[in-house]
Amino acid sequence: MTEQPDAPHDTTAASVVVLMVDDDEEDVYLTRRAFRNRPRLKTFHTVSGADGLFRYLALAVEGDPDAPTPDLVLLDINLPGRNGFDILIELRASERWRALPVLVLSTSSSVGDVSRAHACGANAFLVKPVAAADMKEIADQVDAFWFTTARLPACGRFGEGDRITDVPGRTTG
Repeated sequence: MTEQPDAPHDTTAASVVVLMVDDDEEDVYLTRRAFRNRPRLKTFHTVSGADGLFRYLALAVEGDPDAPTPDLVLLDINLPGRNGFDILIELRASERWRALPVLVLSTSSSVGDVSRAHACGANAFLVKPVAAADMKEIADQVDAFWFTTARLPACGRFGEGDRITDVPGRTTG
């Protein structure tokens, strides 16, 4: 049975899939470590750039068991090739992925970068900490809000014929 787009994804058990898009191995290591042992986290996947992200999402759509559909993306903006802003624009232009929660996780704390990320469709902008303990604190906050309080959309979990049709002022095609 296909999950309908208006049925939020259940996050009460170990069901949340996080996908991190970052090319810095140390940042990936720190973040992965901070997110481990979370009761609602099913898997934590990483890719290193835009090409890896869109390859992963294509595999998820095909049902590849090694690429489960992400419920939340942690996105760096400073990436080789296409940057995080370009990725956000492309995700938000996609009917399948436009509602996918994307949290920018960047070393930048520039007001311009924060504003631009939100203008491009980021759900939140988080500044990467240097210390492992600080990264754990961010992971705790993401867990508390995004895995516990918020209801995550069923992005990418519905079939080809399903469409999001209840958005006021927007037509789908």
